[in-house]
Amino acid sequence: MSDIVKDIVEAFESEVAIILPTYQELDFKYDVTKNNYFSNALRYGVVPSAGFNTPTTTKAVTITQTFTLILTNDYVNQNDTDSEQQESIFELYNRLNEVYTVVVANRLGLSSSVFNVEVSSIEAPLFDDESKVAILNTDFLIQYRTPF
Repeated sequence: MSDIVKDIVEAFESEVAIILPTYQELDFKYDVTKNNYFSNALRYGVVPSAGFNTPTTTKAVTITQTFTLILTNDYVNQNDTDSEQQESIFELYNRLNEVYTVVVANRLGLSSSVFNVEVSSIEAPLFDDESKVAILNTDFLIQYRTPF
């Protein structure tokens, strides 16, 4: 039996590590507020989510599944403005664009099983005010198949 979901997550995280070499993998991906950002707030993670069967005429099970990319960055607002917070978000959107263009183009390097990657939604940024960290979650729809 194939570990395709695990393979996709590992390939996705590997791509992010190459594209964003100053970023570190999140220790806690399902509750990002548990992470310690003191040494480095530039973090990433990938978590699998819901999926559904996609009807095809091939002799394979074809699934379209959501994988959420999490990117974080810190900010320290000064002088009663949110300019640093805004710059942090702009930086995250720029990094997301870098990841998106590579991941869509090479299908995570898993072209024998992954045949489509697209962004389904980019969520509004979240802010962990205690840690002064901006969080950007982006849902990628990844279509893959496994033989019967």
